Amino acid sequence: MALYYYTAKTERQLIHKLTEKLDAHKSVFAPQWIVSGHNATNNYLIDNIANHNGIAANVKFKQVIPLIEHLHSTLGLAQDKNELIRSEQLPWFIDEIMQSADFTKLPEAEKIMKYIADNPQKRFTLAEKVNGLFSSYQEEKPQLIACWNNQQLLADNPDEKWQSYIWQQLKHRLGNRLRDLSSIFDEVKESLKSDVHKKVVKRHFPALFFYGNLPYSAQLLDVLQALSQDMDVHIFRTMFSTNREHPLIQNLGKVAARDNKLFENVASEETEAPVDSMASPKHLLDFLQQDILGKSDTPFDYQAADDSLVITSSYAVGREVEAFYHYLLRLFKENKELAAREVCVVIPNIETYAPAIKTYFDHKQNSDPSGNDQPLIPYTIYDTSHRIYASP
Repeated sequence: MALYYYTAKTERQLIHKLTEKLDAHKSVFAPQWIVSGHNATNNYLIDNIANHNGIAANVKFKQVIPLIEHLHSTLGLAQDKNELIRSEQLPWFIDEIMQSADFTKLPEAEKIMKYIADNPQKRFTLAEKVNGLFSSYQEEKPQLIACWNNQQLLADNPDEKWQSYIWQQLKHRLGNRLRDLSSIFDEVKESLKSDVHKKVVKRHFPALFFYGNLPYSAQLLDVLQALSQDMDVHIFRTMFSTNREHPLIQNLGKVAARDNKLFENVASEETEAPVDSMASPKHLLDFLQQDILGKSDTPFDYQAADDSLVITSSYAVGREVEAFYHYLLRLFKENKELAAREVCVVIPNIETYAPAIKTYFDHKQNSDPSGNDQPLIPYTIYDTSHRIYASP
């Protein structure tokens, strides 16, 4: 029993390693627990597991925090959910705390009180924002909440002082009815010292597979290290060399850099990959990709006709999808070798776009404004409430 850490430069290499390990651990009776970040990732994994291993049965998916909460419940440590304060209820308690005399007298809250200016709507809106911050802190900065629980500060700044005051007041007023992930992590880790609890976890979770660049934290790694004493825990992450001085990496790669630091002392097994042999960039997108990887040494001569990277703006979702529909038709017309299955469209919220996609891609008239026939574009939607939707 151990903690196994695998890294790869591409998703294809990583998914191959995952399916290999799943195949080695498969059992007719025991579920295979995979921890991922999105429903779309789950659908992608199911398809690839079935393709590689012939079947994808008895696979269960959880995100990181729901898994820890499930562990907490399985060990008999969880509070009755009916007694917990729901997230949508917390703004009312926060609003009440911000009206208290003790809060208004805090020197660090002076700026907040000036902003609110006795306006109940502003105060409650701020309470909702603070509630969102607390949710983010619990998942991404559990060490911050842990400090607040011990009446300490992680950093000496005014904003943390008034926020910590609100959090501590919530803990004081609500007690165990407040969902506190920091305490849940600590309770799970402490319970794993018991042989009885170890057997319970082993029976319910024969092995755990963490796939992708998930929101890791020091607390999560501590729990995984404890779990790995009695079960196999597999972590799969993509990690490739980059030019760390690149502005895009500095602005968009902070989470990956933080996670890489967390795993510095964890021995990894890197999947073998062919030696990269990149040709000279022909397009702007080629150049940008190589520049991020630190493999571009010469300036790029941009041409106005280069459409490898296009940024457009539309006034509504329906218009955006319609414009994209016509853009795809042009691509397929210009490149006869391009197939619909080779086009991947990434959307932040597929539920918002799905109706418009169905409208333009399913029911579009089969002719252009000139009356010329044009084929419908086949597609598959992932990550909706129905898991997969395929075009007629």
